[in-house]
Amino acid sequence: MPGHASRLHLRVLLLAMQSWLALASAAASATPPTDPRALFAAMREASGGERWSHVGEIRVQATFTEGGLHGTRQSNRDTHGGRYVTQSDVGVNQGSAGFDGKQSWMQDEKGLVTVLDAATARRQSATDAYLARNGWFSPASQDTATMTYLGESREDGRLFQRVRVTPAHGDPVEAWIDANTHLLARLSRRGDDGHTDTTYYADYRPVDGLHLPFSERESNGDASYDSTRVTRHVDVLEQAAYTDFVQPESLIRDARIVGGAASAQVPFERYGGLILVQLSIDGHAPMPFILDSGGLNLLTPDAARELGIQGKGNQAVQGVGTQTQSLQVADVGSYRLGPVQMEQQRFLIIDLPLLLTDRGDRPAIAGLIGYELLRRFTTRIDYGRQQLTFSAAGSLRNSAGAGVLPLSFDGRTPLVHASVNGIDGVFMMDTGDSGDLTVFEPFAKAHHITLDGKVGASHSGGVGGIIENRSGHVASFALGERALLDPPATLSAPKSGVFASELLAGNIGQGVLSRYAITLDYESRRMQLQPGNGWSQPFEDGPSLGFGLNRISHEQYQVLAVTPSSPARRVGLAAGDIVVALDGVQASRLGLDELRQSMRHGGSHGLTVTVLRKGKAQELHIEAAL
Repeated sequence: MPGHASRLHLRVLLLAMQSWLALASAAASATPPTDPRALFAAMREASGGERWSHVGEIRVQATFTEGGLHGTRQSNRDTHGGRYVTQSDVGVNQGSAGFDGKQSWMQDEKGLVTVLDAATARRQSATDAYLARNGWFSPASQDTATMTYLGESREDGRLFQRVRVTPAHGDPVEAWIDANTHLLARLSRRGDDGHTDTTYYADYRPVDGLHLPFSERESNGDASYDSTRVTRHVDVLEQAAYTDFVQPESLIRDARIVGGAASAQVPFERYGGLILVQLSIDGHAPMPFILDSGGLNLLTPDAARELGIQGKGNQAVQGVGTQTQSLQVADVGSYRLGPVQMEQQRFLIIDLPLLLTDRGDRPAIAGLIGYELLRRFTTRIDYGRQQLTFSAAGSLRNSAGAGVLPLSFDGRTPLVHASVNGIDGVFMMDTGDSGDLTVFEPFAKAHHITLDGKVGASHSGGVGGIIENRSGHVASFALGERALLDPPATLSAPKSGVFASELLAGNIGQGVLSRYAITLDYESRRMQLQPGNGWSQPFEDGPSLGFGLNRISHEQYQVLAVTPSSPARRVGLAAGDIVVALDGVQASRLGLDELRQSMRHGGSHGLTVTVLRKGKAQELHIEAAL
């Protein structure tokens, strides 16, 4: 996300698989067992006992509701091998996900398949496979999961026994088991973004010798974003059908270069360090969009209204910040990016930060494009020429003097190995991040990475709000064989959100990426790097006045924070102050480029800030930083 990465959470956007479990009602013993293995053995016996040994696959057809959208969901699970597939269709929101026994994958709403092989995806699929095969029904000698009894809890007059189960190489889950019936009442999973999703099970019915929950509700804690599944039909098979779990074919049917050329060039401009292109939707006049490799097709509500596009639903999305935002979904007939045409595209409608979208005197940013476009073409980004080149997906060819790195995916965001201070880690590739390099605090702590130079407070923002960071430098950062020395870096430590990851090392923004000519080929899962014209240019890291701003309206900025003992603090500037002009230029005329230029110039030459105090304008002159 501009400001910092936007990674719209795949489990929300693609209706990721809910593991569903076969359970049954049974009379409780006078003293419920507290040993986890005994609890699950009792569950197995009550829900079918030896019948489970003769079940190979369970197919479920259900109605599905999420965020005000209604549709269907079909789930298949291999109760012996742990394979699974879930297909969802709620009109404008469609997709499927699965595990074929070797790889987990997702299929987007247009049928394109992406293999999910990042560490987070592998851990999730290991747990999903464990649940699909009822791994906790296996004897301890055959089950490598660790189990911990967490005690009893009472809620709404019911007694629950809680068990934490961590499958081998997987994420932990917490099971709440009804002490009276031995039924699983809920299953909670904490994601790498720090948020917890809980599935509630109810309405158990007998089916072919088993007892299955016919009602499920998944919640992130906010009932307005709950999703529900109501089973309509179940098939129980003695043998799993191989074809039910085969990874689907992936064909591109909705993208082309007009005129049939093998490649197409599209110019772009730099705005706030980001890639700005002109996009025409459904034949309307072109509007400015940001190319964000960590994002999806996205429209702001203002742009959607201008285009006459109506969204549907009310779904939750998590980005860089800690807050959950609401989004809607809409279909558009087509869009054009120069000679590149995309047909029947889904767009999310959601607010973006005004700091990004409001460009002062120029037309506002209308939205983002990202994964959908990049998945369908091999895309070269030449920052020196300010040009994008699109060719057929999978057409990346090795070039002399260029390095080629493998890409992995956790959802729709490309990930790459890089090293900071010589320590290898997995980083998000984010053309929608206007910063340089962000290192996530869990990785920094684990590897004793600290900031060098003058360290100060900073802020970044995107979908999910604004987070506080610390900024300075690291000794080196290498993407491929070449290392950048003493690059600016930010340490980020939010409690939740994408940047709270405990598995990823950080996020690579435009300040680093723009030093290369980059070719992204999602089809072959590779990227090519060549040093660009900006490779040897100094980083923009001038003296700081000691305060940061966020846009709160077209006419006003707000001071986020003021660094102690800074030039801004010495003249009385305070967090929360409303700023209406810089050096006499009204805020309504300042876009992100102009704001950055004013702050950089002010660091060396001083800056006059006009603030509102008790309804009156007051000028504060901040001396240049030493």
